[in-house]
Amino acid sequence: MRSPATSNTTDDTHMATLTDRSLRITRDFPASRERVFRAWTRADEMRVWSCPEGATVESVASDLRPGGAYHITMKIGDGSLLTARGVYREVEAPSKVVYTWDWDEEDHHMGDTLVTVEFEELGESTRVVLTHDFFPATEARDGHAEGWRSCLDKLEKLVA
Repeated sequence: MRSPATSNTTDDTHMATLTDRSLRITRDFPASRERVFRAWTRADEMRVWSCPEGATVESVASDLRPGGAYHITMKIGDGSLLTARGVYREVEAPSKVVYTWDWDEEDHHMGDTLVTVEFEELGESTRVVLTHDFFPATEARDGHAEGWRSCLDKLEKLVA
């Protein structure tokens, strides 16, 4: 059996850890935990940050409760649309949200993966620990790691 590949990058507010089937990104935001949680979970704010740089959010729906569904439809650079969707498994405002994640489009479909986002209060700032598990392949993991980092950059601008 192959041992997990691990990569870490660190600075004062960013850290990413990758294994074969999961990624974990830690980022500190200059805003209250309630503010960051609200930006993460409200459809009107998700519209601003929940797609990578170079893409736009075309539509967002979010039924924020265990068993509730969400979808995010993005328009990417070539004009095509991609839709991420899933179901909320846990919602503990303002400290944690857990949901499934997959793509509608056949060429991006990977089966349900699991996103866990923890919001840790650090005085006047908030540490977000994002864990995305159960990728079918390292290529899917790597693409999502890049996408999440870009989304978190946009989230930081929104809440700062």
